[in-house]
Amino acid sequence: TDISRMAEANALEELHTELTCPVCLELFHDPVILECGHHFCKVLIFLLCLPS
Repeated sequence: TDISRMAEANALEELHTELTCPVCLELFHDPVILECGHHFCKVLIFLLCLPS
């Protein structure tokens, strides 16, 4: 039914949002969880922590 398809599409969209890095906007690659609970790709955290 249309309602079933809409529910499935919404569930997939929510899952995609949960699995997307807020920095690179791609699906997580080797994700890490910080003490604050935020999730990021490991390489991005590593790059951000390098001295300038």
